[in-house]
Amino acid sequence: MNRSPALFQRLLSLFLLGLIVSVAVHYRQSLREVLNGSDYRWLIPGLLCYLGNYLSRAWRIATYLDHAAPLFPDLFRISCLHGFSSYFLPMRSGDLALPMFLKNDLNVPLARGARILFRARLLDLLGLGLLLFWATLFTSARIALSWRLVFAGLGMGLAALPYLLIRLSRLDLPWLQDKLARLRGAETGLIRYPVRMEVFQSLLIWFWTGCSTYCVVRALQIPLSFLDVWFFAAVQLPLQLLPVQGLANSGNHEAGWLIALDLLGITAAAPMTLALASHLLLMCYVLALGLAVLFLGPFRKQRLTDRSASGS
Repeated sequence: MNRSPALFQRLLSLFLLGLIVSVAVHYRQSLREVLNGSDYRWLIPGLLCYLGNYLSRAWRIATYLDHAAPLFPDLFRISCLHGFSSYFLPMRSGDLALPMFLKNDLNVPLARGARILFRARLLDLLGLGLLLFWATLFTSARIALSWRLVFAGLGMGLAALPYLLIRLSRLDLPWLQDKLARLRGAETGLIRYPVRMEVFQSLLIWFWTGCSTYCVVRALQIPLSFLDVWFFAAVQLPLQLLPVQGLANSGNHEAGWLIALDLLGITAAAPMTLALASHLLLMCYVLALGLAVLFLGPFRKQRLTDRSASGS
């Protein structure tokens, strides 16, 4: 019985992948036309922005480890491995691999790696919420006031969620404190409100993500301004974070792009074709990450210094 949820997730993942592949086959002619008409000069800047994203993620991990491990190549390699597995493994199961990568390369205890992952995801929610709120206010696209209020409220909610969770953790509830004690272990840095450096790092991560999305939009020659692309990215990114997805983010990516294109009034002849084409271009970025990992490792394991025990 314990295997039933995992089996269901694998079957759902394969179903979503099969569905997207069948849609791509159905739209193959228009997809070929879109790709043939793309401006591939934007792929190189997009790839550099994508690498900037994972360098920023590596910098954030270095902060949590009190800079006891080198940012490059060690933490950058771990960051790329984490991003590669998160993208290609189904149901976002690859996201949970970060503690194992930290353990394998740097001998970071699995419990501590899990705490680092939890803290990073809290800050991702904060950064994404701020991006969504900012983009909703400043986009020049003609969006109904009701939708602006919805997305501005969603952004505020995502930004406030880490503070609410941390506030909840500080309530005098014995059952909750027992669980948090096991999660926190010997490190007290986990249950604290975000500091300015963490917020800046998380915003920098989403900045590079938005810039890579902008390059894909320009490559596909979608008529969106730079400010509109930030709203576009902020709307479709939360859908891609949902755990219901197929292999290589199939399903979530297409749904996010279709919704964002519709909200921004992009009257393309085949919006699904644009969504599929963008998925192929982004997959090129992720595959480039995989190649970077091959050239950067593996490295000799090293144990972190004792002074790193205070971070996370």
